[in-house]
Amino acid sequence: MNELHIEVIRMKQNGISLKFNYLIQVGVAVTLASSFNVWLVISGSDIGFVKYIITAVLSFLVSEIFVRVLSPVKYIVNSLIWKSKESKQSVYAFWIFVYLKGRINHSTQLYMINELFIPDKYLRCPMKNLSYEEIRLELRRVEILTEIVMFILYSCISFAIYRTSNMPFYLIPLAGMAIDIANSNIEMEIFRGKFTKLRDSKYFEYYVIRERLLADYNDEEAIKRFLELEAENFEDRERIHERISIWSRIVVGKALNRETLTEEMKFLLERKYLEVVWELFVTHETLNLLNLYIAYAVVVGETNTEKVALNILNRWKSQDIGAKLKAKFEASEQAFGGDKTKLEDLRLRAGEFYEEFADCRNDVDEVKMACIK
Repeated sequence: MNELHIEVIRMKQNGISLKFNYLIQVGVAVTLASSFNVWLVISGSDIGFVKYIITAVLSFLVSEIFVRVLSPVKYIVNSLIWKSKESKQSVYAFWIFVYLKGRINHSTQLYMINELFIPDKYLRCPMKNLSYEEIRLELRRVEILTEIVMFILYSCISFAIYRTSNMPFYLIPLAGMAIDIANSNIEMEIFRGKFTKLRDSKYFEYYVIRERLLADYNDEEAIKRFLELEAENFEDRERIHERISIWSRIVVGKALNRETLTEEMKFLLERKYLEVVWELFVTHETLNLLNLYIAYAVVVGETNTEKVALNILNRWKSQDIGAKLKAKFEASEQAFGGDKTKLEDLRLRAGEFYEEFADCRNDVDEVKMACIK
């Protein structure tokens, strides 16, 4: 009970842990399975443990699928609400796709339908005009209103099913919504649900900056403010994945523009993320950032920066690491050591969040091709 009480308090302050989220999903599956098995008993059918487990798994999967099937409806509702406020959503996520700038592409992140997206009006205006607390509160009101509308819709569907079927299929839409709300409140290192982000007042500005750079990697105002935040939070290790992702986008943008990073940028990037990687526990993402940094140096022609980055790479390789990660280090070393074949095979990622968008992946591919030439 004490652990549950602590989890509830933590959830109010931050979000639902992955472990607690799994417990919620297991609880939903057990509830559905129990309901169906009660119906089977009443119908005179034999039940057993295997049948119970199969029912739990199938009903849970149907609930998950149901939410994804209706995800376009949810974003239509959300869009209509923003339209009434003379704005529009910048990104749409539905089924297993994301929509940005007139393009639809597949998303590998199953939680994208629970991501927080910032409306267009906050991405185009000068940053000095932004009040982040007002933005956060307005976004929360809109998202809550969207969930209320969807709850009414789910309830109507459940009622319609209840009136037309003797089996407890009517529970599936409500179970699906419970899972969807839990996922929107989840808190993991690599992903935070939209309601978790909306409670994150201290770091909310990072999410706005991240999406402004998604819309335009040349957004100098966003980059300038990001650097100020990085200097202020230099010793802070919170939201590391989001920050590494933003750095990846900035480095790629500078390489595409053939512009050099400022000395302040290099200092923050090298000292905070590249030289102290073992203290951050995000080695795969940081290795990708280092690869992008080396590629940038090659494309822009910064020989000294390239040497510094390669020295960091060499130091990493000498650490006591797993065989899989060490193989990645060695592949990077060979790729940037002059082996064009290895460089062609080296996978460069746009970073967490940005990797889900085709435009961002194309930007990284363009940098890689420039590096090969």
